[in-house]
Amino acid sequence: MDISVIIVNWNVRDLLRRCLASIEKYRGILSVESIVVDNASTDGSASMVQKEFTGVKLFRMPKNLGFARANNRALAKAQGRYLFFLNPDAELTPGALEALVAYMDAHPEVAVAAPRIENPDGTYQRGSIRREPTLSSQLLIILKLSHLLPRVHALQRYYYADFDPAREQMVDQVMGSAMFFRRSALDTVGYFDEKFFLWFEEVDLCRRVRQSGAAICYLPQARVIHHGGASFRQEVLITKQLIWYRSVVHYFYKHFGWRHAVVLWFASRVALLMVILYRPYAKRSADR
Repeated sequence: MDISVIIVNWNVRDLLRRCLASIEKYRGILSVESIVVDNASTDGSASMVQKEFTGVKLFRMPKNLGFARANNRALAKAQGRYLFFLNPDAELTPGALEALVAYMDAHPEVAVAAPRIENPDGTYQRGSIRREPTLSSQLLIILKLSHLLPRVHALQRYYYADFDPAREQMVDQVMGSAMFFRRSALDTVGYFDEKFFLWFEEVDLCRRVRQSGAAICYLPQARVIHHGGASFRQEVLITKQLIWYRSVVHYFYKHFGWRHAVVLWFASRVALLMVILYRPYAKRSADR
């Protein structure tokens, strides 16, 4: 088996249908298996897959396990020598899979390939390639200062302001919406850390890959369309922020120690208080 495409789905049935159809349409001569892990969707996603895509391996979870745990469930069953983690709100384009496999076959030193992620209008999706997060960049983001000070060096560096999306190049990390892994790399560094429910699990995994001495490469010739954040757009603001805070604190505790984690934890509590205090004011303003 050439590729196992692993899709974790939560309540985006129509986009999932388009995602699976694009895999079927653009698989070419490659042997590809699609695996869908449905995180207890209530919109009929699992029934749609079962009815319309009979060749897809479907795993129904009794509750929302999050991104890391759901992917690990699929990894235990995947047969491909390459593993393509793909969001259900993403679609393949012609030749994308062939380009990824051809490059990885020719470059055994590369463990992970990052396709060019595009908006539905075909433009490059800014922020889909980022550098390694630093304490300063994440503090600025948590405290919402990134909106006031977007040109601060720490943010410009983190968001890769000088990135050239037309050039093939080595990068720090891959956006979780489309990640193409060599199976042997995951056998070496391990699977996703299940302490992450959502966010930063791919940052953690890419860091472990780089620490193992393997490379991560961005490939502009492999294009993926990404509709962006369709699943978690359904969650309320405070819930999303709490999940993100937990993830960033765990990431820095794991890789940089408790001092960094404590600083970020206190900053997240200040930020959460700001959100709680601001919400009534924002509601009154909207009602005027």
